Amino acid sequence: MIKRILAVTLATFSLSASAEAAGEFVSPDTKAMEEISSGNFKLGGMAESDYGVGVSMQFGHLLDVKVGHTGAGADFHFWHMKLSTDNAYMNRHPLEFYASGGVGYRWDDSGQGDGLIVRAPGGAEWQFSRNGWSCYLEIGPSFNFGKDPQGDRNGFNLMSGTGIRYSF
Repeated sequence: MIKRILAVTLATFSLSASAEAAGEFVSPDTKAMEEISSGNFKLGGMAESDYGVGVSMQFGHLLDVKVGHTGAGADFHFWHMKLSTDNAYMNRHPLEFYASGGVGYRWDDSGQGDGLIVRAPGGAEWQFSRNGWSCYLEIGPSFNFGKDPQGDRNGFNLMSGTGIRYSF
């Protein structure tokens, strides 16, 4: 068991070291707030394990707001990297990887209990259309601080989500 933990820790540190060199970290400063309020806006549909089926909105490529039938929340993209290739198709239809952190709330009618959710999804977004359509896929850890219907804490969970959005 300890060997597995050490192997996972070593793999995480090596991936984060290589990601740091390739990507760009974003701090929540004035420049980031200007990007969020710049008017770049995407709206679409999503299916998330934390929030259910609903609406996904993205403000300035940095802030994702999601409202579903079982919960709602927001994630801030603190790291992103655009895939650079010599391929003309990929330059017209960019693929961007990101890591984010956020909070949300799941309400009691979800069947999994109500409460605060803290999550750290990582994912990829691909602009597959020249006229503004993009899709995303994300996965990551989440922690639900609420209680389930039997009275036990929900705790750690592995969340996933996918969606499609149109850029306005």
